[in-house]
Amino acid sequence: MTSNIYSPSFDDQIAYLREALELRALEVSDIVQWADDQIIARENPAYELIELALMRDSNRYDVANQLLRVGTPSLSSAEVLPNVLAKAHEKLFGDPDFGKVLAEGLYQSWSRSNHNFPDALSLCGYFVDAYSLAESGIVGTVDQVNRELLEFTAKFQDCNWFESVLGR
Repeated sequence: MTSNIYSPSFDDQIAYLREALELRALEVSDIVQWADDQIIARENPAYELIELALMRDSNRYDVANQLLRVGTPSLSSAEVLPNVLAKAHEKLFGDPDFGKVLAEGLYQSWSRSNHNFPDALSLCGYFVDAYSLAESGIVGTVDQVNRELLEFTAKFQDCNWFESVLGR
């Protein structure tokens, strides 16, 4: 992994955490840990941040909504997605079944943006269809699509500037 000197702002972090949570590249426990770290670093943490730190047993949708109470995402999905894909790449190695979940999330994100992603992210709308066709036996196999998704996410490995924020 290439070292990156970019230090994301608090609102950049909110954008990343929310997108990563929605795409399941991060879990609720990761967000709660981030909130805990933020509370420790602040003299007077906001009440919303404290609430977020207490959401360990909450579902990802409630946690994503609480993130919006904590801060306002300063980056669009397209801007933060390369960083999320770097994290997702790591997760794909350990859990090939995550590929289909990621593909569905990427498609939803791409659709919410009115299919207006930069060229580097143009395949975000492809994988959900590729999995569907492979599962139907029409074109390719699920293993082939898994490999394609892994190759796609590998392009973003040097974009993971949030690892230092998450304390990893």
